[in-house]
Amino acid sequence: MMFAGLKQTQRGLTLLEVLIALSIFSLIGVASYRVLNATIQSQQVSEVYSQLLAERQKALAIIDRDLQQVLDRSIRNTTVDRAEFLLVNQELYPLEFTRGGRKNPLMLPRSSMQRIAYDIGPHPKSSNRDSQYYRDDRSYLRRHIWSALDREEDAPVIVQVLLADVSRLTVAVLSEEGRHQQWPLPEQKADPVVPLAIEISLLNDDGDQLSRLYPVLQ
Repeated sequence: MMFAGLKQTQRGLTLLEVLIALSIFSLIGVASYRVLNATIQSQQVSEVYSQLLAERQKALAIIDRDLQQVLDRSIRNTTVDRAEFLLVNQELYPLEFTRGGRKNPLMLPRSSMQRIAYDIGPHPKSSNRDSQYYRDDRSYLRRHIWSALDREEDAPVIVQVLLADVSRLTVAVLSEEGRHQQWPLPEQKADPVVPLAIEISLLNDDGDQLSRLYPVLQ
């Protein structure tokens, strides 16, 4: 045949071409790693903020449920003959009140009212060596619950932790005469001043502030 005598030559890649190919693949690998790393970091941040948002929403739901059912029912204990249904910045707690609407699905012989208090303090298990909160120095928004309205001074109380890293709880009462830092008022006039609303402000360690206003139904 005419082409039988021709030699077929095979040409491989040169060293320069191999180095260029490796460089391209390396750039693609680095870019892919950076994109993947940024995606993972973004997902982790989103999970942290989602968890924080869920915790805040849960805490606010509990506060809303409590303060939307405030009842004008005073209590008796061993420290005073009579404590008003609403106490703001008095005695031990920034906020203490009586609420109704306590659920009783088992139809137990108990009242539908509860005495509730809110404050800022350490985790109740921070001194327990077996707890994950041992020596936890963060401040928490805490909810205190008593099983009975009229009680002894040392009556058992349930402490429910609502929110971590809360540095300040500010409570005020609004009436027709203005905004009051304490309630009841130190001096009552001939015509009693009626509370119209309760204002709550939470300040966390990051400086974010959350405020809510709840009307007091008479």
